[in-house]
Amino acid sequence: MTKLLQNWREAASLILAAKVRNTAAVASCSQNDYRILMLERHGKSRFMPNTYVFPGGVIDKADFSSDWLDLFSRHGCKPTIFDPILNIKGQRPQLMTATRSSQVSNELAFRICTIRETFEESGILLTKDAANINTETATPSLSYEYKHPFSADDLENWRLRVHNNAHEFIQLCRHINHVPDVWSLLEWSNWLTPADLGPLRYNTMFYICCVDSVPDAYYDEREMSNLKWLSPMDGLSLFKQESILLAPPQSYELSRLCNYSNIKDLHEFTVNRSDKGCEFLFPVRVNAADGIISLIPGDDMYPKQPDLVGEREIIEIEQSVVENRQSTKNLNRVELLGVFNHDFHCNVSPAYGHVKPILMSNIMKNLEKCKL
Repeated sequence: MTKLLQNWREAASLILAAKVRNTAAVASCSQNDYRILMLERHGKSRFMPNTYVFPGGVIDKADFSSDWLDLFSRHGCKPTIFDPILNIKGQRPQLMTATRSSQVSNELAFRICTIRETFEESGILLTKDAANINTETATPSLSYEYKHPFSADDLENWRLRVHNNAHEFIQLCRHINHVPDVWSLLEWSNWLTPADLGPLRYNTMFYICCVDSVPDAYYDEREMSNLKWLSPMDGLSLFKQESILLAPPQSYELSRLCNYSNIKDLHEFTVNRSDKGCEFLFPVRVNAADGIISLIPGDDMYPKQPDLVGEREIIEIEQSVVENRQSTKNLNRVELLGVFNHDFHCNVSPAYGHVKPILMSNIMKNLEKCKL
């Protein structure tokens, strides 16, 4: 394992995709049969205020507590049950290889963090009844029937307790005789905040989980100001219309999700890709004449040794964003021509069997077609 760089905060986030069963209840594009949970951060937030994000938050030492291993063991879970999340063939990002003083693996702790934070922020609790677990193997299934285990009062009580003390999350699991459903969370990507965006930066693992119906969700008013279930295309359309604000990682990932119109295909893709590895995505920003180019690994302009800590000066070029793109052969970038104007250009094969983002103009064309 490698040593951990401490120039940023470690975090985890969840792309929660839920199949829509009552299409009349959710107005959106008919080409998508699933929605993504998006939460709007408070305007007073220190990081990305007023921005719609996937649920998630900062890792806590409680997520690495050995009490979790005792909980799984007490319910008869054999060590082999964690093989699907541990046996990854591809290169691992630093968050997963970092040496820590805990017996709990990084792969397990970051998933526990994701489930805990999703519960805090949305009230959705992704756990499994310990009595219904195959104690030797566990694999993600699309037939995930989410059932809320609380009354409204109990829900708010536990959310407050977990919000105030992350150690309360294991008490919650003990109380309902459940274990965190770490197997249904599959690695999607790993984003590090660009070095030029200030001292508050995050190194975040993005997971994806597919469920077969839209669960009830209630945003945490302490941290959030709104909640929406959006198809990937609708999310980008609202962003383009300046109705919601997205940061580049969220807009980029929504554009990748636009490759899948139904949740069955999305789930199949994530399962088939789950052991191939997770790419470390550290955007390197270039100031062009009329905007910003956010370079991603694979682009010809991406540095061989990117400046992770922000010691070098920001790259500046005299070309326009379009001129630079036209003069570059291999592209993997987000073009930022305004707060609400992102576009995605990728003509290279993403690492570890991942999928390319779709050009924003093509997304908008597809959206118009499906609304005719």
